[in-house]
This record gives sequence, structure tokens and C-alpha cells, in this order.
Amino acid sequence: MEKVGLEEIPSNLFRLQRRLFKAVRVGDKRKINSLQRLILRSRSARFLAIRQITQLNQGKKTAGVDGIAKLNFEQRFELEALLRLTAHRWKHQGLKEFPIPKKDGSIRMLKVPTIHDRCWQKLIHYVLIYWSERNSKTYDGLTAELLRKQKHECLSCHQRFLTDEKVHLHHIDGNHNNWERLNLQVVHESCHDYLHMGKRETKRSTAPEQSHSSDSTSDDKNLLEKITERILMLIKMFRTHPLEHAEGTGKKTEKKKSQPS
Repeated sequence: MEKVGLEEIPSNLFRLQRRLFKAVRVGDKRKINSLQRLILRSRSARFLAIRQITQLNQGKKTAGVDGIAKLNFEQRFELEALLRLTAHRWKHQGLKEFPIPKKDGSIRMLKVPTIHDRCWQKLIHYVLIYWSERNSKTYDGLTAELLRKQKHECLSCHQRFLTDEKVHLHHIDGNHNNWERLNLQVVHESCHDYLHMGKRETKRSTAPEQSHSSDSTSDDKNLLEKITERILMLIKMFRTHPLEHAEGTGKKTEKKKSQPS
């Protein structure tokens, strides 16, 4: 039997997942199906799934319907052989129910599969979810936290991050100084551009109204300037010739009084 090192197993699986990613990006369905079958037949994928379920997971000692809570060294190799023979025609063994009380007094039933079923589910998980979890590991801090919170799904198009497109942080309220968790969401680069393009269109639709109001304010300013100029001109004329204006007004009043008599 060929020896496989523990350090080589993740790299072998990742190499197959990377080939599958490239096939999905190109859209070659025939190659996608063949690579998925190849991962199911991969010895590295089977060993990694068994190690994850029986040795690394938090609920590794939880028994299912069969009552098996843990596997020893020989049983793990027997399970690997069983997965190799029956991975394409696996039959589920059933779920064991555990009652969990809630705060409101009701009971929630937790259904747990057997260790064999969990290992098979993990193997299928490697086939289907081959890029999104690794995509989040390439980011640190806030972006990785939001990716885990959104379950590796873009909240704009509701599609998973399965391509090599850049992940962008979007501010919901448009304020780039507001870095609160509730104001941020992780979106694709194309979705981020589309969201900001919609904001630009709304600004353009409100632009004519703003220009119309600015035109009306400019007209009011021009009218006020003309009125002030006219008042200043009259004041200047009255200061330069005050007697002429007074005599002219007096003669007009005398004529008006003499007409009735």
C-alpha cells in the first residue's frame, strides 16, 4: 500500500479543488463532472474527511443511531475502505434525536447522523464547497469575519463567492467613515459597482430639481440687486437736487387745489 504523509493530504485535495475551480470558471461541464467524481474517488479526500469528523470536530464523540461514539485506528481504515466502495451509492442510516430545552419552555429536537454518515457528508462537502471557505482564509480581520457571518454569500446577488473575483466591503448608508458591523456587508466587485451606479442614477434624477431651484434663487437675487440699485439712484438724485424736487411737488399740489375753485 502506498504511504501518504499527513502533510501531503490537504495539498493533494486542494490541487483537485483548484482544477475544479478553473473548470467552473471556464464553464466546462464535462470536466466539472469528471473532477467531482475524481474527488469522490480520491484517497486523500477520504482520509481528510475521516480525520476531520473523528478527531478534529467538536462533536466527534457524539453517537448516532448505531451507538458508535468513536473509532479506533483500525476502524478508521475500515471506514475509508467502505467509502471507497460505496461513496457513489451511499445509504443513510437515519438520525438520532436529542431534545434541547429553550428559554421559552419549548423543546427543540437536534437530529444527529452517525459517524459514517457524517464522514460521507464531509466528503460531499469537499466536492461542492471547494472554494468559498478557502476564499475567506485569504482575508484577515473584518472581511473574513463578515464572510463567515454571511456564510460566504454575497448579500446583493445572493450567490456564493465561487470565483476569483475580488471581495469588496460595502457601506450601506454610504458613509465611508462609519465602520460599524451593521453598516458593512461583503459583496462581489461587480455587485459593488452596480450598487454605486444606482446611487449615481438617483443623484442624476434629482439634479434637474436642484438646478431649477438654483435658477429661481438666482432670479430673486437679480431682482433684489435691481431694486437696491434703483433705490440708491433715487437717494442720490434727491441729495444732489433737493430744492427742485420740493418745488416741483409744491407746484403740483397748488394746481390740484386751484382746479376745483
